[in-house]
Amino acid sequence: MKITLEREMVMEERKKLLTYPELIKKLERNGILFNTVDKVQATKILQERNYFYKLSSYRKLFPKTNGKYNIEFATLADLAVVDMQLRYFLLDICLDVEHGIKTVIMDAITKNRQVDGYDIVKDYAVHNPIGFNNTKQALSKNKYLKNVYLKHQQDIPIWVLIEVMDFGNLCHLVEMYCNKFPSNKKLKKANSFCKYARHIRNACAHSNVLLVDMLEQTISPSTKILSLAGNQNIKRDSLQYRKTHDIYTLVTLHQEYCSKELSKYRRSEILKIAKRAKKHKDYYENNPKIVEIYQKLAKILVNIPKK
Repeated sequence: MKITLEREMVMEERKKLLTYPELIKKLERNGILFNTVDKVQATKILQERNYFYKLSSYRKLFPKTNGKYNIEFATLADLAVVDMQLRYFLLDICLDVEHGIKTVIMDAITKNRQVDGYDIVKDYAVHNPIGFNNTKQALSKNKYLKNVYLKHQQDIPIWVLIEVMDFGNLCHLVEMYCNKFPSNKKLKKANSFCKYARHIRNACAHSNVLLVDMLEQTISPSTKILSLAGNQNIKRDSLQYRKTHDIYTLVTLHQEYCSKELSKYRRSEILKIAKRAKKHKDYYENNPKIVEIYQKLAKILVNIPKK
């Protein structure tokens, strides 16, 4: 009887899967307007460019008046484009950093006469058993590295394991190496900041919305981060939010582990995104929250990549 009652309660909480006309009506009831983009165009956007749940989430960046938002559908669609470009850019930054850190740690291991290329993998398996098993499994399932796995599956060397190691498990490897060899200075920033930067990597890789709640969840930045930021004229109020804080640590890692040429190229990319974000600035100039988000991100992403 209890199970049946609980099931009925769950069923009552479930929402109906709406058709496209019903989704448009739902947006209208919430105060979304269709003057700049009409309902036919809006439906086409929902069918081909972005799905309802993600696109409608950007409404949360606007205040309600008498229970309704009073914003154009075109505004939501534009925010979705800017957010997408930002995610793609940050994911590229993550991939740059991941490659850079892998290069530095392999250089350290190669030069360290106290390290055996096979034993360090066994040490890592003890340090991070779940991560090791996941990485080994990823190697076994990688169709392009099938022969490599068959050759090394019984005794995997570090140069093979690191090839398929994701950002999170790379962070654990860096942590283990720094704990074992604390005199290594080149991996110091990676050891300090990877744990924050990987949150951005995961969000971007899974296409999570970034702009919504950008200035909501607060944290207390470390003294080390505040000191670095202060040298770049970035104040504490730009780093007190988890997302901007984590983005800052990611960009700092890019400065540390990527080449000047690559930094210059990424800077040119973010300048294009910053310009694109202002294409319809009339949509947002009266929204202090969005203006503040733009200013803080510009401070971190546009100004910092200069080496």
